Amino acid sequence: MNEELKEYFKYLFSSIDEKIVLDEDQIKAIINDDKYTLILAGAGTGKTTTMVGKVKYLVDIKKVDPSKILVISYTKKAVEELQTLIIDEFGINTNVTTFHSLAYKYIRKLFSNRKCEVIDYNQKEKIFYDYINKIFKENRIRDLVNTFNKDKLKDISFFYGKYFEENYYKYEDYDTFFKKYKEYKLEEAQNIGLDEVINNWIEKRLKSEYIVTIKGELVKSVGEATIANYLYKHGIDYSYEEIYTEIVEDRKIYKPDFTLNLAGEKVYLEYFGLNDKKYNKIKQKKIEFHKNYQNKFIYIEYMEPKDIEIKLDLELNKMGFIYRDRTNEEIYNQILDNNKLSQIYKLKNLFYESVDKIKESTNRKECLEIVKNYINSLKGEEKEDAIRQFQYINEFYIYYSQSLIKPDTYSFDYADLIYYSNKYISEKPFLQDINYEYIIIDEYQDISDGEYLLARKTADKGRAKVFAVGDDWQSIYSFRGSNIKYITKFDEYFENPTILSIKNTYRNSQELVDISGSFIKENKDQIDKDLISFKHLTHPIHFVQFNDKVVNEYGDVVEDETVEYQKLKKLIIKIHELVPSHSILILGRTNQIIDNCFKYDSDFIDDLGTKIRLSSVDDLDMEGMTIHKAKGLTFDEVIIIGMDKNFPRENFGYYWLIDLFRYKPPIEDIPYPEERRLLYVALTRTKNNVFILKNENPKERSIFVDELLNKCIELEKKE
Repeated sequence: MNEELKEYFKYLFSSIDEKIVLDEDQIKAIINDDKYTLILAGAGTGKTTTMVGKVKYLVDIKKVDPSKILVISYTKKAVEELQTLIIDEFGINTNVTTFHSLAYKYIRKLFSNRKCEVIDYNQKEKIFYDYINKIFKENRIRDLVNTFNKDKLKDISFFYGKYFEENYYKYEDYDTFFKKYKEYKLEEAQNIGLDEVINNWIEKRLKSEYIVTIKGELVKSVGEATIANYLYKHGIDYSYEEIYTEIVEDRKIYKPDFTLNLAGEKVYLEYFGLNDKKYNKIKQKKIEFHKNYQNKFIYIEYMEPKDIEIKLDLELNKMGFIYRDRTNEEIYNQILDNNKLSQIYKLKNLFYESVDKIKESTNRKECLEIVKNYINSLKGEEKEDAIRQFQYINEFYIYYSQSLIKPDTYSFDYADLIYYSNKYISEKPFLQDINYEYIIIDEYQDISDGEYLLARKTADKGRAKVFAVGDDWQSIYSFRGSNIKYITKFDEYFENPTILSIKNTYRNSQELVDISGSFIKENKDQIDKDLISFKHLTHPIHFVQFNDKVVNEYGDVVEDETVEYQKLKKLIIKIHELVPSHSILILGRTNQIIDNCFKYDSDFIDDLGTKIRLSSVDDLDMEGMTIHKAKGLTFDEVIIIGMDKNFPRENFGYYWLIDLFRYKPPIEDIPYPEERRLLYVALTRTKNNVFILKNENPKERSIFVDELLNKCIELEKKE
């Protein structure tokens, strides 16, 4: 590498963040220009900067047309992060997309003579509502309820709402049932106090993983929900993320957070909920944009919900909006109308999940034959139940599919987007202009069969070079269809590839790297690699012991589930006293483990989003979430709770039809391989220490706890 290129890489990210300096492994990965390349980027090694650096290098040095580069990631959040760096910061207008957005682009070309849309949550709710209404009207609801009840679905958690179970048979259609249910719920709420019920509902939605407004919109933040709810309560006509109809720069689609109607004139409202260098540039662009177009424009910056309402009230009054306040009855009716299937949501979820798994499966075409063979293997009552259940689900499958086709519009769910794109990408002339030169794939360990085919066929169409970045040690999404073999057997799917590793981790200490690495390497089917850190911490993993066996008032030894959470609270307080500025992340295998904090100790306060507060501690920067949700995040200190005998989990309890078509991960050379990777992800979220709550009774704790403890002891002996 010549001096000029060395200088180029030295200052590549200086305009964004002077602290970002690429290491030799990252530069080697970026410069590599082979046909198929896999970059193994371990936890905390800087995969995002490597990918962004690759795009900038291709444009600056290799002179590749930005429109010929395709960057694919998995989540909207990941795509937005990459877009911010590549498009907004570096000014490179390349294609950054999710797999589903890419497939949707192809679908629109395939069916260019029709309007195409991606079906949303509300549309799916309506389809199932109409279907269940049809079952009522055909006088088949008793049969359906008898076919799907908790006694016949023993392997899964299944139930109907109490009001439904006690009253459904009294009505000729679901419309009438729901009308009576609303009257019942309204009376119940009035007895409690409508204000209290509405406020509790809003507070619960603000704290949930998916934040929903009174109108039923799924929004990105508590701030947006606060604005939407305020507008609705005061009768202000608005729409959320409506497309701005005028042509904007580079013909990009622009969706202001809110579009308000002021006597027929549009008013645009943006909520700027972040405060960092990258985000501030976007904010200034939007402010300047509306100024140039002389739009009526309101913007609100991050502040507490109460302050947002005060600021919004001030701005709306300045604009001349007139409030038409809605009554509590109107508001509560809207809340109920948003969730018309609440009494039968388990049934709805079972039907949709069954349909989704069939549509996602590579055996989609052979669906009827596979089900027939399975049912023929059953006997007696079990066989009869399976026949009746499939008749209903297959009937709904057909009903749902027909509902997606309208005279002027084709609707597609996510499974169909991938399926039809793969089916026609090589056949239809509409897609002949797919000619990317480079395809860069983020989080490659998460790729599924359908996504692999889409990426491969897209690459083959334009003879593109493929640059995949991932870490097989963090492959934890097989339940979504992720196939680890696409990364561990990369050379079987891409001919004569180059495989490179980025070894320097900037997050974990070398001691934690050694322990977690030894733990994850027990699985010999994964790719062997050694990470290196310049950070050192003598004892990065701490085991905090508790005994949940206590003597009750009668002298009996009983289990007390609150003990672990009492220990957790003491640990949090101790960490905060030692390093008040450090952020703390509490991790659990399931949401229930995190929710138990609030159930077992009122000192824990479920704050907005994933934030957790202790009423007895000030200035505590703490969050709690599942390990799956924490993937990709970094905190100063990590605490892992709920490490009981159910981690690793052995039986997930799938409904028989879902089990037939769900993706089955390959057999690996060790028990519970994905659960092991899940714990590895948990261990590597920390910059400093990991604290593991450890039951004193070996029979009650996870087998992984003792294994990790032994590895810590082994490391100490070596030292």
